[in-house]
Amino acid sequence: MPKKYNLTAEEEELVHALREERKREARSKGGKVRGEQIKEAWLTAEREPDPRWAQAKQLMDAGKNTSEVAKELGVSRSTAWRWMNTDPALGSGQKKGGESLARATASAEARIKGMEAITAELKRRTEPQVLDPQDSYGMIKGELRDDTIIELASSKIGIISDVHVPFHDLRMTNGELHGAYLTALEYLRDAGIETLVINGDFMDCYNISKHEKLEDRRSFSWELSVTRRMLESLREYFGDKVRIIYREGNHEERWVKFVAGKVPEVKDLIPSLEDLLNLRQLNIEWVSERGKISAGQLWIDHGHEWFGSGGVTPARAYRMKAGDNILVGHVHRTSFDMFKRPLDGSFFAGWSMGCLCDMNPLYAPRNSWNHGVVLVELDKTGDFTVNNRIIIGGKVR
Repeated sequence: MPKKYNLTAEEEELVHALREERKREARSKGGKVRGEQIKEAWLTAEREPDPRWAQAKQLMDAGKNTSEVAKELGVSRSTAWRWMNTDPALGSGQKKGGESLARATASAEARIKGMEAITAELKRRTEPQVLDPQDSYGMIKGELRDDTIIELASSKIGIISDVHVPFHDLRMTNGELHGAYLTALEYLRDAGIETLVINGDFMDCYNISKHEKLEDRRSFSWELSVTRRMLESLREYFGDKVRIIYREGNHEERWVKFVAGKVPEVKDLIPSLEDLLNLRQLNIEWVSERGKISAGQLWIDHGHEWFGSGGVTPARAYRMKAGDNILVGHVHRTSFDMFKRPLDGSFFAGWSMGCLCDMNPLYAPRNSWNHGVVLVELDKTGDFTVNNRIIIGGKVR
């Protein structure tokens, strides 16, 4: 290290002595010496100029060249040249090499301070938040998810579920549209609903599913285009006065899982399905992350939020899980189950509703599904009536 700064033999010995002294001091304290301590000792040490420095100036004035001065004083040519061209009155700590070392040390100290500031900020952001030890014994705050609850107060609420665009049951015959999807919408509009709940799986997200693709279908961008147009027509069909709520089902969750699985590093930059479907422009409310919807004393879920399947009677399974009045989609089957509480004599019930998609998909051509639609009538006390209807042969039954 000293030769980097063109130090004399005496100066090298001084640095070595200082370094050894620091090492001994550090070892006596059970630690290790740091390079900054050595540099600090070197820069602050009181050192007298080498007496040969003045001799070199005298020899130079007498006409000696650098090689001759170096030979006579027993030093290197570089040291002889430095002595011949600098002023010994400045002292060895003020020579050019010392100034360079001082600047380098100052620059290093500035960088160290900058890194310390960055490290402190990173530590602040990544360290767990410790609560006040006096109040909580130093426990760590949990990372909890806030629950979202959408409360419906409309007197007439229409519910459709499991449309699975582009596999929705809507056909064209002789220039006329027909199918369970249109039948359900006509029933709800004729009933004069004030709120429409799209209760999950409106879009199938077939092309980004992890399941085996048994059918050759078009791209995901095409699915998005079809779904956007279906939502636009839904808004046009019911008008601006009807509140429309779109709940995210397990099929819509495929988009979030796809992005998290394929490009987790930039998932925050990828548009949400709410943005891709232009829901804000259509004034359609989006309920994601398995938020809850209630209509008075009735809870409305898609169904995938609960562990396990529907079983033989889905309504009974969900009613027992919820322990309260609940209506779900998801299972594509219409069912009902009610239970009387033996102590207070009150009742609570479960409902599962039918779907509005293709009843004969290749992945499940034999099933027990049925088409269906729900109309909920709600009074101001929170009491409700569930009209859980089946659609057969183009008619609501």
